[in-house]
Amino acid sequence: MAQLDYYKTLRVERDASAESIKKAYRRLAIKYHPDKNQGDKEAEKKFKEMNEAFSVLGDAEKRQKYDSFGHQGVNGGGSSDYSNFNDLGDIFDSVFGGKAGNFSDVFGGGRRRQQRANDLQYKINLEFEDAYKGCEHTFNIQVHDTCNECKGNGAKDGTSVKNCTRCGGKGVTISGNGFMQLQQTCSSCGGRGSIIEETCRSCNGGGTKMRSKSLQVKIPAGINDGDKMALRSEATHGDLVPGDVYVWINVKPHFLYERNGSDLYCSMPVDVFDASLGSKIELPTMSGKRVKVNIPAGSQNGKILRLRGEGMPRLGKSGQGDILVEVKVETPVNLSKKQIELVNELKSNLNQDKVNHSPNSQSWKDKLKSLFK
Repeated sequence: MAQLDYYKTLRVERDASAESIKKAYRRLAIKYHPDKNQGDKEAEKKFKEMNEAFSVLGDAEKRQKYDSFGHQGVNGGGSSDYSNFNDLGDIFDSVFGGKAGNFSDVFGGGRRRQQRANDLQYKINLEFEDAYKGCEHTFNIQVHDTCNECKGNGAKDGTSVKNCTRCGGKGVTISGNGFMQLQQTCSSCGGRGSIIEETCRSCNGGGTKMRSKSLQVKIPAGINDGDKMALRSEATHGDLVPGDVYVWINVKPHFLYERNGSDLYCSMPVDVFDASLGSKIELPTMSGKRVKVNIPAGSQNGKILRLRGEGMPRLGKSGQGDILVEVKVETPVNLSKKQIELVNELKSNLNQDKVNHSPNSQSWKDKLKSLFK
């Protein structure tokens, strides 16, 4: 079967704006809607085709793939079919701001889509070390399970549940004729489609009872503060389609390290003599081992030293980041009179030397002199 040209189907140019595409879809939807063309197979076909076209052109990402790769980019290059056409009814709903009336009835649906339970949120506070190593965390959430007393129908044991006569068990009522129809939640049954004569005392007619549910989540090594993990279909609620449980990760700060991606940063105070002469200082890493950081002779304040492969694990990848150590040179304080004399003697000795011992300071002073010429 020949593939559709989606732009020609919606009767728009290839450079049409998103709003123009939406307006074109509205216009064609009204023209070819089944309620206005009952029994017209050609109109039914066009209605399907323009829904398929809008499902791609109405989505910016899909449209870009279609423009670049044609049908191969959006559906694997298969011929146009309408196997998912009931789902396209949702597109019609979103554009027109409501339900598509008896759209699904016209194309073989007719059943109300089963409602989905709400998603649940949970926050886990992790120690920095646990984020480094990874761990398993067990927690409890509150879910609604089917009531054992009434088996979920909300009626007292021994009493019956009857179909709502107002909506015929559909849970909704439709008023109006032809294309303009108004669908509303049934006021008699509240959308349930049934009438309970006497409610279950255990669940108060709700059909579900809350209970605590234990869940376990495996937290991978290298997870970051603010990351989110999904436990699919764990948010149960009676007979509804289960929702998901989203676990948000909060990683507590570390006393020594700050994190940036997979790299770790820390400041290392170094006295002026070790910075001048060079030294080796031991530093604990997150793995538990200690590494010696080599402070080169003549290190200046703010110098960055890199320890490769000693940082955080790269989430979802192999290897680890680095540790970046910033040298913080400290000058002596609380000097005695004798120590001040020694420092002055050293300063005098350095000034008499023809070697430039303070390149940054000398460069700065030279710039100042140029301002007073």
